[in-house]
Formats: sequence, structure tokens, C-alpha cells
Amino acid sequence: MSKLSINSSKTSVRELYNEYLDKAKKQSDNSICLFTENEAENNISTAEKMILNKTSTPLTGIPMLLGDNILTDDITTSCNSKMLDGFIPPYNSFIWEKLKGMGAVLLGKASINEFGMGDNANAFGGASAVAADVVPYAVGVDFGGGIRQSASFAGVTGLKPSFGRISGTGIVAASTSFGEASITASSARDAAIVLSCLSEYDKTDVNTAKAKKTDFTSKIGSDIKGLRIALPKEFFEITDDNIKSCVMEAAEAFKKAGAIIVEASLPSLKYASACYYIISSAEISSNMGKFDGIKYGLRGEGKNYDERIISSRTGGFGDEVKKRIMFGNLCLSHTYYDDYFIKAHAVRQEIVKDYNKIFETADVILTPTIRSLSDKNGFTSDKDRLASEAMSVSANIAMLPVISTTCGKIGGDFVGMSITGKRFDDETIIMLADYFEGGNSI
Repeated sequence: MSKLSINSSKTSVRELYNEYLDKAKKQSDNSICLFTENEAENNISTAEKMILNKTSTPLTGIPMLLGDNILTDDITTSCNSKMLDGFIPPYNSFIWEKLKGMGAVLLGKASINEFGMGDNANAFGGASAVAADVVPYAVGVDFGGGIRQSASFAGVTGLKPSFGRISGTGIVAASTSFGEASITASSARDAAIVLSCLSEYDKTDVNTAKAKKTDFTSKIGSDIKGLRIALPKEFFEITDDNIKSCVMEAAEAFKKAGAIIVEASLPSLKYASACYYIISSAEISSNMGKFDGIKYGLRGEGKNYDERIISSRTGGFGDEVKKRIMFGNLCLSHTYYDDYFIKAHAVRQEIVKDYNKIFETADVILTPTIRSLSDKNGFTSDKDRLASEAMSVSANIAMLPVISTTCGKIGGDFVGMSITGKRFDDETIIMLADYFEGGNSI
């Protein structure tokens, strides 16, 4: 059942907000880094007027969270970094401007890794907030699978749309060609409703698709008989057996409903993590260049420009950000540019080709979202880290839509499966995820 639309609720906008706010303040997991009560008051007033004037939308009056790297006018956006501690943006992101116009109520900012970089398991506080029913949905940024893997561990749904579906204007850029505004919700249907509201061409962002306004719930309820579902062997070869079994059970359920299971291969998967790190780190090193402590950011100390900028970045950035900036600079240097950066882009094209080859005989791809339940607690080796990230980053590399939904439970831990579709065929993966969620109680 959808948790969206105040029209289906017997409570008022204010009562609904107070109910969620009360639950949120009782949470002790730091999933919310900032409560935005003043903004919420303005949002509630707008929502009440929209309902009174019968101009409401499915999101009117519904409390929600934004990731802390999505700009909000006159509200702190820190990206969980000392560099932007206390930074108040002078304008709204495209995302918040759209949601605000539809009557959404901003309950607060969801916690993230610093500038969205780091381990994926707990990358987005919005996932645990949705799982705890603190908010019906949250919007964050998926750079390499953080939204989906956080959703998998939390037992909720995480949707990364096709690259270009949602404008990136007002998202604090880290890795430009990998990051995509993404949605965490309690169901595929709710995620689709939010995506339908956010997907629109934005002339201020050259990456947004010039596509017609789309209803991403349009295929929900369709028969899956004859739908071709590919299972690329490489994903399952690096996955723990207990997780593999959960995903294969889901595949069998689809098969019983009339879907066709197709064997497939993505041979370039073994290069995905390296490709991602090289290109994304190069983009990060470029994008982080604006943080010098002079125009904005942590003001450093020193007798001259060089000393001040060194002081600013040393104190402002955390270890993970520093590592990626340094590696990115290395990849873009004259010595290594051809061997690293250019070759990584060639590998990116090979990954795209491998995906396209699979889609010649399949409509969607089914894989595990996570490699191992132990990844939730960190990694014991770089090999495990790279294997875990390979599970999710290949979709970002190929700019494809992918949705993670819960397919099982092992002990007290949720297991997620990912459904990847052809670029700009977001509706099909949403339909299949909704079909599974509707017929399975986990």
C-alpha cells in the first residue's frame, strides 16, 4: 500500500508531520543530521493551501528527507564535511524546487558519507529512516551504489534512475558522470511516484534528457509472462552462497509467473571497480578544486595563498576525500593520463557494450545487490571491497536504471536483489520490482 498522498490519510498535514517528527526525534541512529522545522512550517502552510484549493499532488503534505549534498536555500548543506560546516546555500536545487512546488514537507537532511564518498553499506541515512517509518521517502545521490546497498541492508527499496532522468542542478558535485539523484522508499510504487514528479528536462543541466513527461507507474500491474530476465554469471560468482540462494529463489518465482530466465555474461565486470575509481577520482579532483577556503569553505590559516589553501584542505577534508583527490590528480597527470584515464574510459565503453549485448536477448537483468552480509560491518581486505563495489558500480558506469528491493532474509538481516534495465526503460524495472513486492511478504 502506498504511503504517499495525504488525500488517502484521515490525518491533517500538520498531524502527519508531527507524527513523523516525533518518531524521528526518538531515533538514535544518526540517520538525520539536521531537522528543518522552520522550513517545514512554511511547507505545511503551502500544502494546506494546495489541498484547500484542490491543486494537491501525490506528494503534497508528505514529510520527506533530502541528502545533505542537495542544496536547500537558507538551510545548511554541509555534505558531512568540515569544509562546508555551516554553509548556507543561496539557492535551491532543482530537486527541492520541484518537491517544494508539489507541496512536499521537508522534515530534515539525511546523513551521508563525506561528499558521498566511502563505503556503500551505510552511505545514506535515508534508508534507515524509511525502514523505521520515520519518513515515507528520501531523495539522495547514488554515486556508486550507496543508495541501493544502503536500501538492501535496511530492507527497503532503492531506485537509481537512468542517468539524465533527474536534473543535477544544485547537487554538490563530486563525481559528475556517476552521480544520479536517487530515491529510497518503502515500495517500488512509491519510488516511481516520486520519480514521476522529479523527472523533467532542465535547461540549466546539459545532462538531463529531453524526454516527455513520464508516468513511471504506467507499467505497474502488467503481466510479466514472456519477460526475459538475464542472470549474468559473474555477479553470482563473487556472491556468498546464502545471498545467491535468495536471489535464485526470486528468479524461480518470476519463472513460475511466466518470465523467461536467460543465462548471460558480463565479462568486463572484473574491471568495473578499477574503472569507477579512476574516472570518478579524476572527476572528484577537478570538482573539489573550488573548495579553497576563500570563496567558501573552511578558512585556513597562513601567511600567503599557498599556506592558507593547504591549511583549509588539510583541516576541511576527511581521509577518504583526500585519497580520492590525490589519486584523481595522479590519473590526470601528464605521466599517467594515457595509461590510466584514457584506458579507463575505453573500459567504460566495453562495459556499456557488454550490457548492450545482454539486452539483445533480455529485457532486464537480475543480480544480487550486495556480495556478503559481512560487508555491512566493513571489509577485511581490498579484494572484498572491490568485489562489493563491483556489484553496484557497473550500472553507474553504463548509466543504466536499477532498482533494489528485498528478496529474502537471513537470520535478522535483509537481502536485496537488483533489477537493471535498458537506459530510459525505468518503467519495466519498476514494474517487475512492484510485482515481486506485491506477491511476497518478507
